[in-house]
Amino acid sequence: MNLSYFPFMIAMLKKEFFQYSAYKFMFMMGFYDLFILPCNAIIAGIQVIQGRHFCNNPKLYYWSGVISCGGFYGVTTLCVVLAFDRFLEMSFPRIAPYIFGGAKTYLWMCVPIIYQCYIGFQLPHIFNIKIYAMNQDPFHLIPGMENNPKFHFDSFKVFHTWNNGLLIFFLVFFYGGLIVVAKLKSKIYNKPKISKIQKQMTIQALCVCGEMFFAPLIHIFMNIVEFPIIIEIIAHFSWICLHGKYFA
Repeated sequence: MNLSYFPFMIAMLKKEFFQYSAYKFMFMMGFYDLFILPCNAIIAGIQVIQGRHFCNNPKLYYWSGVISCGGFYGVTTLCVVLAFDRFLEMSFPRIAPYIFGGAKTYLWMCVPIIYQCYIGFQLPHIFNIKIYAMNQDPFHLIPGMENNPKFHFDSFKVFHTWNNGLLIFFLVFFYGGLIVVAKLKSKIYNKPKISKIQKQMTIQALCVCGEMFFAPLIHIFMNIVEFPIIIEIIAHFSWICLHGKYFA
């Protein structure tokens, strides 16, 4: 699965692309997916096939949860940074170089790494074979073991809901604002004021970040309402697809 990423990532390393901050961010997203997919898709899939519970290998399944959950927080934060970059470059092109130009791009790339390193260890998801999906409680739906205070706590649900809610808000705000500005410019100047490369990068960014809506949205509702297991499976599958964006 992950081998198919390399042609896309190698292509982005070409100077004609990598000189732009947007491609640096998308390249970094590819690295995230290379580490996350083996954990939340391959390891979890093998765990289901073999019927292995968290207790069979707690260290492996804990770390796969840390990488998956921390990576999710990191890549969603990076997606917001990418949306902010696209918004500034197309709406305020004179200001954008002062925010994302040169080495400042790499400083922005440190933000999701710091965020995920802290949150990933504090609030990890761990795969639960009872619901075939990641859950903050690996003993969920196991009589006598669920609601373990070491895993089950309300602060996770509150934080996860805020994280996903803010993600959706910022993506709608930045990309919605970008579309409005593009329309206004075309009306004022009676012709498109967006270069071909800017349009191409924005479409690619929209394709990459557009998949960030469904999975976070459904997980917000899952923190509020207890859904049937089939919905849990769909939610986990949408999480996998979120990190499989290079197949789109």
